[in-house]
Amino acid sequence: MPDGCELLGVPLAAYHQAFYRSPGGSGLFLFTDLLAAGTRVPYSGTILDLGCRRAHLANLLTFGSPPRTVLGIDIDPKKLPAAQRIIRGRPNIQLLVADAPSPP
Repeated sequence: MPDGCELLGVPLAAYHQAFYRSPGGSGLFLFTDLLAAGTRVPYSGTILDLGCRRAHLANLLTFGSPPRTVLGIDIDPKKLPAAQRIIRGRPNIQLLVADAPSPP
């Protein structure tokens, strides 16, 4: 990762260290598309993440912008425990198990 690169004023290395090392050290999560997404959404407000899976996007968006809140929805209840570990109790992320065509 090149030195000096930032997203929303936070060095990319901080995102890398905070979120994208897998718990067992088995590799890195490919996050270039997530970083691009972080620059294309409003700095504040509520973001709906349909199909949030393990909540990587939600985590990235709130890490770089505390005024953002994210509602992450995924149909697979098996993804929720991993997502909860990844978001580490961030109060501005809510995760729900639901079907995208019929969100709560």
